[in-house]
Amino acid sequence: MAEVLTRVDQLAQKPRVVLFGLPGCGKTTLGRQLENYFGYAFYDTDDDLTAECLVACEKNLPFTTKMRRDWHDVINNRVSDLITDSPKIAVASPFSRDEYRREFLQQFPGFEFVYVQCPEPLRIERVIKRQQAIPGHPLTLDYAVECVQTFQAITIPFIAYSYVRASISKL
Repeated sequence: MAEVLTRVDQLAQKPRVVLFGLPGCGKTTLGRQLENYFGYAFYDTDDDLTAECLVACEKNLPFTTKMRRDWHDVINNRVSDLITDSPKIAVASPFSRDEYRREFLQQFPGFEFVYVQCPEPLRIERVIKRQQAIPGHPLTLDYAVECVQTFQAITIPFIAYSYVRASISKL
């Protein structure tokens, strides 16, 4: 049974975390809270989507193995840089494939994976709001819905974080 957390201050006890889950579940929101209130270096891997990945998102096409590999190479390089500079790090990434989760843990054994979850209607609402707030954002609603089908079972050790509409007050 995975450890289950429901408050960001509980999560802030972990020095290096990977926030992973479906699009719209709250990974970026949680990462920003760790950054703003607890001094974490925050890295959203969506910021480094390759050109090929961006086109696939816009056209609702699945990522190929090569596209995923190229993107994860960029992610691994950026995390290597962060480790040099920051004792507390939060990485937000879908990590929908188990092989990439395992590879990351082998390369960066000090990280803990945190599976961020929220109710499906809230997840969809968040994706729609993101599209409205950020014109041209590559993640479409259709793509976010399709991701449910391609998200692989979790076989690595992880912490579960249940995200609900809660706001954080500065602790």
